[in-house]
Order: sequence, then C-alpha cells, then structure tokens
Amino acid sequence: NASARTWSFTTAALPAGSHSFTARVADAAGNLSPAGTAYTVTIDLTAPTKTAAVTAVSDNVGLLQGTIANAGRTDDTSLSLTGTLSAALVTGETIRIYDGTTYLGDASPTGTGLTWSYADPRTLNDNQTVSYTARVADQAGNQSAAGTAYLVTVDTSAPTTTAAVTAIADNVGIIQGAISNSGVSDDTTLGLSGTYSAALLTGETLRIFDNATLLGTATVNASARTWSFTTAALPAGSHSFTARVADAAGNLS
Repeated sequence: NASARTWSFTTAALPAGSHSFTARVADAAGNLSPAGTAYTVTIDLTAPTKTAAVTAVSDNVGLLQGTIANAGRTDDTSLSLTGTLSAALVTGETIRIYDGTTYLGDASPTGTGLTWSYADPRTLNDNQTVSYTARVADQAGNQSAAGTAYLVTVDTSAPTTTAAVTAIADNVGIIQGAISNSGVSDDTTLGLSGTYSAALLTGETLRIFDNATLLGTATVNASARTWSFTTAALPAGSHSFTARVADAAGNLS
C-alpha cells in the first residue's frame, strides 16, 4: 500500500515448528536491503493429550436442588457445572466450556488442579436443552477431543394438575376420626388424604406441605385419583396443610 507504506503477504501452508520471518526490499538487479528485525512464530499443530469431562450440573433453586441427572430436567435457569481433568494443566492451557458447538467461556481449576468449576452466565429459557462439553486448549488454540455431552433441559412451566386435601384423620385418644377444617386434635401423627384433578404425568409426584415446609411425598391411587399421607410427629400448635403436584424439574402446581 504505497500511500500507507504498508504491505501484506499470506504464506503457503507451513510445517509445524519455529519460523523466523523478515522483510527485505529488492531492486531490479536483485540486490537486497538489510533485513529488519525477525518476527518469530512457532506453529503448533498438536492437540493436548489430556482431556476434560463434565461430571455434574447443579440446580440451586426451587423444590429440587442438587445434581441434575444427565438428560434430566431443571427449573434453574442459571446452571453451575463441575468436572475433572485427566492431568493438571500446563502453562498456557485452558479449559473451554461449550454448549453444543457454542463456546461459553473458560472454567476455573479447583482443588489440586484435577477438578474445575464453571457458572453458565446465560439465563436459559423454558424448554431449552443444553449440551455441555469441556475441552482442554493449548496456547496455540489446539483442543483436546470433547468428552461425553451432559444434557439438561430447562423446564419452568408449572404442572396444570392440581391437588386438594379433603380429609385429616385423628387416630388416637378418645375422639378419633375426621378432624374438621380449623379443628383441634391430640394426634401428633395425622393421616391426610385427598384428590387430584388429572392423571399424573411421567415424573410428576404429589407433595405435601405444612405452610411452606415440605413434609414429603404422598402415596397415590392412580385409578381413583386419590392420595394419602401420614405425617411424622408434629409439634403442638397450628398447622396448615396443602397438597401440590410437582414435576420432574421441581415446578409446583
């Protein structure tokens, strides 16, 4: 570029190894100016031999928290990943996290350097399925092969089936039987029963709450669309029982 006094050049394919480039001006007779300062580049075409694996994806919100099974569902839209390395990283190597072919960012080594963690910075959408893999990259950009993908589907839609508490039974003392709503009882392990509005879908369960406290999962009678549950020993005082349908991701009706 005569006006800018700059130039450009693209090499043919170069072999791996060190290359030292200089530029010289040649006249019509073939005389050459002194060489400028050499610009040295090493071509590295060898992928790292160590590998990285995604071993867990964590759900940190809602009813169901902890490790999500591979190919499982979650109501958490901001996921945390952890994994392992087959060997410690050397200078210039990084752990790159992908969703399918999309590069998300670099993980941080933890502990002794054979484990790593990463927080997906995105807010994921309902019905979005992610496919996480981890790869080791060297400073030249060569990458190890991707490990087995860890699949998670985000599900933030509440079940449409509803459940109701229709009876609570007192089974001890001189007054036994059904306890009226807002009634009193000397029984600390109450028998609850109720109904639900439609057949439960795969992965759905019926959860029993005392106010906001989860007590457990009811036993259902699918053909009658009824359920039953016996509490653990309850403390004296007021208790407000509700039944809610939970899906596999932890969303509640």
